[in-house]
Amino acid sequence: MADPIAQKIIDTALALRASHAGVPAIDVLDLAMQGHHGAHLNTDAYGKPWADWLDPPSPFARLLRDALAPHLPDDPYLTGDLWQVSATGTRLLLDDWDDVVRAFAARYRLWTL
Repeated sequence: MADPIAQKIIDTALALRASHAGVPAIDVLDLAMQGHHGAHLNTDAYGKPWADWLDPPSPFARLLRDALAPHLPDDPYLTGDLWQVSATGTRLLLDDWDDVVRAFAARYRLWTL
């Protein structure tokens, strides 16, 4: 289960996204992360259809994608299929998704010693 700080960030981000649909995703994420830079978050999603809030197809992962990697393909994030093959036959997303999580961690100095 996500720790209380992580759950607060997730809940705040998703509520802001729902109530302020026209606000850029990065601004929503920045606002939700205020005061939490440098945190060591546990984002486990016990009881949810996804194992971790950082992984597709969670709505928080969708926010991360929209905020930090809007250039990535859309459908795999809705389906959670991290191994989708593109029309050209190349594998997508696993490496790309790691880059999204790394960008999230770097921007907010998460999980650092």
